[in-house]
Amino acid sequence: MAVRTKTKKRRASRGGRRGRSGPPRRRASARAPRKRGGGSRGLRRAGASLSRHLASRAGEALGIGLMILALLSVLGLWFGAGGPFGRILQVGARALFGPAGYALPFVAGFWAILLMAGTSPEVRGRMLVGLAMAAAGTLAILSIGGGNPSPTSGYEAVRGAGGVLGAAVGWPLARGVSPYGAIVVCIGLVLLGALVFTATPFSAFARGLRRLFVGPVPAPGDDEEDEPAGRPRRKRRGEAADGDAVIEIAPAMPAPEPEGPGREPKRSLPLTARGNGYKLPPPTAATPSTPWPRSSAPSTTSGSGRP
Repeated sequence: MAVRTKTKKRRASRGGRRGRSGPPRRRASARAPRKRGGGSRGLRRAGASLSRHLASRAGEALGIGLMILALLSVLGLWFGAGGPFGRILQVGARALFGPAGYALPFVAGFWAILLMAGTSPEVRGRMLVGLAMAAAGTLAILSIGGGNPSPTSGYEAVRGAGGVLGAAVGWPLARGVSPYGAIVVCIGLVLLGALVFTATPFSAFARGLRRLFVGPVPAPGDDEEDEPAGRPRRKRRGEAADGDAVIEIAPAMPAPEPEGPGREPKRSLPLTARGNGYKLPPPTAATPSTPWPRSSAPSTTSGSGRP
């Protein structure tokens, strides 16, 4: 009995020690995830604040990035001084666009200017659609003229034509409507893309072609000269015909009376710069002491008839 009690006490003491040493280990394991969660939260907050500050300048930031890409493409495509990035860019541009890839700096620079200038999204969207249509037609024409390779012909076949994009558009068209018909379709696609890009209606384009090949378009007022001589000219609104009577609404002004032999002409007093013309009478001529001469004719204003 004594031995059993000793073994039970030893097991209880070992269990108590294990129970005491358990909680600290659990606390240590619970603290580690808290530290990891705090670091991820800090990164999320930093990313959210950065995106919030750049949200209002997203167009300008993208425009600056495109301008940097344009300068790097100039160094890599034109001068071969772009390093490894320039070589990768040259291979990618030739693979996608063929020889037309050398125009990538112009496109990137133009689009960077649009973004930094604050052009409205509607205008940018319209110009992007027109540019994509015109580029697809141009690349297809280059691909058909460069041997009409298929998109799966490899890099050496498409780099001298219109690239993979040109082959993807031109090769199916050439197989469907012959190469000549495909070129006609691509020319129409380029024309439509140019009209969309410049927001020009087709009527204005037709007038420009007429002015270029036929001559200047006559003005609306020049229709009278083109009418034949024997055909009577149509009367316009507000225009009186030849036989219509014209009614004078304003009264005629009296003609000036001619100066006859019995009519004394009007005379004007000569005035000179020195003041030798007409002079007023002296003040003594109108004093009460000097009587005015009376006329010998009877006065008609009074009823007495006295002189």
